[in-house]
Amino acid sequence: MNITKSAQGWTIALLLLLIGLIMSAYTSWTPSNGLLDFSLIGLVVWTLIVTHMTIQTVTVYLHRTVAHRGLSLNPFVSHCFRFWIWFTTGMSVKEWAAIHRKHHAKVDTLDDPHTPIYFGLGSVSQLLKWVFVEGVSKYVKESHNPKTIEEYGHNTPNDWIEKHLYALHPFLGVGVLLGVTNVVLFGLPGLIIWGIQALWIPVFAAGVINGMGHWFGYQNFKREERTADGKLRFPNVAYSTNMIPVGILIGGEELHNNHHAYPVSPFFARKWWEFDLGSVTIRLLCLLRLAKLRTPFTATNKVQGLYYRMFNMGA
Repeated sequence: MNITKSAQGWTIALLLLLIGLIMSAYTSWTPSNGLLDFSLIGLVVWTLIVTHMTIQTVTVYLHRTVAHRGLSLNPFVSHCFRFWIWFTTGMSVKEWAAIHRKHHAKVDTLDDPHTPIYFGLGSVSQLLKWVFVEGVSKYVKESHNPKTIEEYGHNTPNDWIEKHLYALHPFLGVGVLLGVTNVVLFGLPGLIIWGIQALWIPVFAAGVINGMGHWFGYQNFKREERTADGKLRFPNVAYSTNMIPVGILIGGEELHNNHHAYPVSPFFARKWWEFDLGSVTIRLLCLLRLAKLRTPFTATNKVQGLYYRMFNMGA
């Protein structure tokens, strides 16, 4: 993504939004309420639904499937996720996967593309600055590093539509189509929903998870733990933390320490009292035979074996 593309994308977005507003004069709806004419509560509920769909897409598809290859998805489901990422965030799958893989490879070192450890989160103002500014800034800066993308961006989509639409025009979806769709459906309040959708992942992923997830919370797995021969038991843990034990708002990404201890596992909860909403989505997809674990579970008894076969997660 370069500045020229960004400027072109947002210019087109503004022009099409203007066209959408002008078209409203010739339809049966007004710019204030849109085609759906939702109440305030309806708008809030809709916003929560679509932003959570984006969270689930990022955690299940971008993070657990593409970046860590913990599971494989049905091609149609995989492409639905890819479209939603482009439509609601404009993010490049290859760039996201590459930067995240480098984060794990260089975790909490000076080469880590988005660690907060050397930023200093000693005050509320510093934390807020990281969540809303620095976290996104470091991600964008690293996305312009061709060495990172080349070294860590392997095994990511590279088909015709990726080359000619998703990667070539990253702002066409979130900057144009999403904006126009929101205005047509909801009128002027659609612009607010559009802004929230566009900011949701940069704030919660780059800001909250990669900031607070290495600064605040508890650890099930400690960086100083060692094996009998003196090697680090969990070399990828570093300063990662579980922010809270119930991962719903960010789809289970709240359990960041657990993920760093077992990065390839698509299931983030490690204690009986922890909950990972993303794993519910994965289990449902497995049950419907739309997803499959790359490392199936091995059953230790018949009941467990029946459960694994039913959910297509092992034998």
